[in-house]
Amino acid sequence: QRCDQIREAGKRLGMEDALIQRQIEAEASIDQARAAFAQALEQRGPKPTGGINIPLGGQDEVETRREAMSASIAYRAGALPMGDLVEPAREYRGMTLVRLAEEVLAQRGERTRGLNSDEIARRAMSHTTGDFAAIFLDAGTKILQRGYEGTPKTFDAWTSSMEVSDFKEVNLISSSNFPGLRELPEGAEIQYGSLVDGRERAAILTYARALVLSRKMIINDDLGVFQKLARDMGNAASRLESDIVYGLLLNGDTMSDGKSLFHNDHNNLAGSGGAVSETTVNAGWDAMTKQTAPKAHEKDKPEYLGLFPNFIIHSPKQRSAVKKLLTQTTPAKASDVQAFTELTNIEEPRLWDDNAWFLACDPAQAGTVEVLRLVGSNGPMTFEAQNDRTLGLTYNVVHDFGAKA
Repeated sequence: QRCDQIREAGKRLGMEDALIQRQIEAEASIDQARAAFAQALEQRGPKPTGGINIPLGGQDEVETRREAMSASIAYRAGALPMGDLVEPAREYRGMTLVRLAEEVLAQRGERTRGLNSDEIARRAMSHTTGDFAAIFLDAGTKILQRGYEGTPKTFDAWTSSMEVSDFKEVNLISSSNFPGLRELPEGAEIQYGSLVDGRERAAILTYARALVLSRKMIINDDLGVFQKLARDMGNAASRLESDIVYGLLLNGDTMSDGKSLFHNDHNNLAGSGGAVSETTVNAGWDAMTKQTAPKAHEKDKPEYLGLFPNFIIHSPKQRSAVKKLLTQTTPAKASDVQAFTELTNIEEPRLWDDNAWFLACDPAQAGTVEVLRLVGSNGPMTFEAQNDRTLGLTYNVVHDFGAKA
């Protein structure tokens, strides 16, 4: 009977089998065993006195429960499908926010009996360990990321990208700035080439807003408001990237020569412009194939870059004209042949007001716009923020992004 009582007490307090067995073999009384268990609890920190039993699988217990709660919130918010919900998280998915807060407090050894919803919410939000705040930080990040990834971006196909390690300006070297290769006669010395002036400089900028989970939202179990705010911020981060990239086309990014991206001196601007048609697209095609590298010396011969259009980027207003131009048909006569079926169609709403359209080559040939991200960044990030003026939990949503033509 003594052995069974020691085993039961040890298991109830989450003691390791080795410690329980040592108490049995030492012929400790039940009171002595409980004292040994209490000392072990004290050495490793407070132990939950109740709540849901989550299998740990070798992971830290607090971290496992926190991840399970976070996943259950993300599931309720629609950011995590049921199939991706791990078994421990299923235990929490039906709990209200106040009930989750109570569970967090109980797992930290705090008594919640007799406390009303407001008291439970305030205790959970002000807890020194920050477990409750961390749970919503993780859940908010999942919701934010889903909103970010769910917002379509049309620039990925025709832009090039690079990762940078900090916020310092970086040099963007175009392939057109690199000198061409020269014939090497047998036994001759290889000549050095130098980059032609015209390097562009770019840097990542930081954009941020605050997200609040208020005391009122917790008490009212109003997860929908938090979910909408986090999702909308993810949407906004994605839209911001498109605004920046297409702003470079629409506003004509200023280049290192002091001229606009689209300029007569760059031989990339239509003289009179015009709607999408076989004639205007053919003129744009010709202009791109005639692009040459900058001369290192005035006497140098022109070096053609060998660029060909791969993308036609246009406003929705031009949709019908573009579709007709790109659609493969069986022509009845030679004049009916569609000459531009190899172009990839990029329809972008941000071009609507200007009714503009552009031709771009494969970014592997030459970069039209370079997109910059921090190393390891997969989108916007969330950080817990200290804000004593707000009755709730405050999080900063931060997005680092840059682009340069």
